[in-house]
Amino acid sequence: MVNTPSIILGKITERFPAFPESFNPCEENSIEVVLFGSYAYGCEHVQSDVDILFVGDKKRKASKYFDFIWIKPERLNSKTWLSSELAIHIANYGIWLKGEGTWRNQVFFSKAASTRKKQRIFERLTHIYLQKDSLSLAKKKLFIQKIILNILRLQNLNNKIPNPPTCVTLNELQDFGSFSQEIFKPHLLGQVGKVFFEEIFHTNEIENVLYSTLNDLREIYKKI
Repeated sequence: MVNTPSIILGKITERFPAFPESFNPCEENSIEVVLFGSYAYGCEHVQSDVDILFVGDKKRKASKYFDFIWIKPERLNSKTWLSSELAIHIANYGIWLKGEGTWRNQVFFSKAASTRKKQRIFERLTHIYLQKDSLSLAKKKLFIQKIILNILRLQNLNNKIPNPPTCVTLNELQDFGSFSQEIFKPHLLGQVGKVFFEEIFHTNEIENVLYSTLNDLREIYKKI
């Protein structure tokens, strides 16, 4: 069976009966609506939220299960938007529920997007480092999950590959060993990243932490 927009929306409503109440007013007040993320790709998992881009004048609305992102129409053709990780993802994997999405043919990769991604990774590492003495190993591994995901996404951005939904990224990673070595090369986290990991974990723990964290993530992002 082909996953048409109506079938996907029906599936979302079946799982989240409150979805129409949140979605319908937003859809009515927007000129363009795009479903993206795991539901658009068909790899939703037990923790999947519903990611939707609305083009209009309202502000972002996020709840436990619905992440509704708003962008003003005048921003659609800006270089900042067209070169963003989100725009590139939506252009390649989004399902248009309303509007034409003419901007999607203009997205492009930029060094700035990779730089922003790397900055966010180091901000998270700094946050964990500052708390490391009060965190158990299990808690550190939990915090490191988002960092691992962002490293995988940074790798795609560096290689000018649109980031697919997380479940796809994890399934495409076959060689855990080579990834754990790649992390600390200059194009990803480099020596600075290695120092952070060595300060947060014992040196002999790092490889096992990376391996077990990737396995944990694969379990989390299993399809429903």
